[in-house]
Amino acid sequence: MTSESGSDYVTRFYRDDLAAQDLIYVRVAVGESDLLIGVSAQRGLDPNEGALVLSRLREETAEELVRVRRGLKAYMYRYPAFRSSLVPLEVEPEAPPLVREMADAAAKAGVGPMAAVAGAIAQAIGRFLMSRFEDVVVENGGDVFLQSSRSRVIGIYAGRESRLSGKLAIRLDKDRFPVGVCTSAGTVGPSLSFGSSDATTVIAKDAALADAAATAVGNRVVSERDIGSAIEFGSRIPGVEGIVVVKGDKFGTWGRVELVYPRPA
Repeated sequence: MTSESGSDYVTRFYRDDLAAQDLIYVRVAVGESDLLIGVSAQRGLDPNEGALVLSRLREETAEELVRVRRGLKAYMYRYPAFRSSLVPLEVEPEAPPLVREMADAAAKAGVGPMAAVAGAIAQAIGRFLMSRFEDVVVENGGDVFLQSSRSRVIGIYAGRESRLSGKLAIRLDKDRFPVGVCTSAGTVGPSLSFGSSDATTVIAKDAALADAAATAVGNRVVSERDIGSAIEFGSRIPGVEGIVVVKGDKFGTWGRVELVYPRPA
């Protein structure tokens, strides 16, 4: 959902649909970053060992999240325009890797760099965990980074107004991973959007790009009539692999998207 700059807490209804039974989950929240993290369950653990694994996972991930956020916040303090700009910005050579990834993604999508923040942070934490776990899912406000040894199905939450909410899902085969699947919505959550789509979901290898592109495409959806033109715009963004736009009771897709409909229980 793109922006982490607000303090409003949004109940994350879609998290109930994200949990896969073969993963173990922890929630890690630092500042505006509220992550749901799933990793491969380790076989043969007794309950006490499992609790210890989860405790260590939460502690180590929180430390990494603090480190990543510290670099971003320091850069925004030095260059306030990075936080507020609604158009792409060039960044300084000494900018942290996260900042450079956000700026690169924003430049491709034609939006401000903070449009990529949630996806970029999910990806940074996902990469941190990939060295230890075969399967990793990091969800940050509707923006998801995935690494998996098997195919996965991700549901699309389109708020409470669309009858399609929770009935559409994207199937990703294991050759797609790692991948970012990010969603922007003009009718759900506190994130800044100039459109009113119920869900604009973008698939890209780079989660920061998927996040920025979801914002750029979603900004162009005001009514159901805009779905086609918004998707056509998004299809021209380099690196975008697939798009799903939901507005009201209509939706459109483009690219490498395998929809599951109706979504299996």
